Amino acid sequence: MDKTKIQPLILIILLINALTMGMLAHDMYTENKTGYSLTFIGLCIFFILFLAYGLIRNRRVKQSIR
Repeated sequence: MDKTKIQPLILIILLINALTMGMLAHDMYTENKTGYSLTFIGLCIFFILFLAYGLIRNRRVKQSIR
């Protein structure tokens, strides 16, 4: 089975989503809503991990093609 690269636009969207979740976590923390803050921090970390996985996967697929 051929491995396909993850589209760069999807990786950019993951970065934007991670930044948005981080900003929302900060806003909720300043309003003393720790439950929402922790939820958005978790989502931010989740999106950052997906972004890192996508970058690593694309690099490995690119190296295996050569």
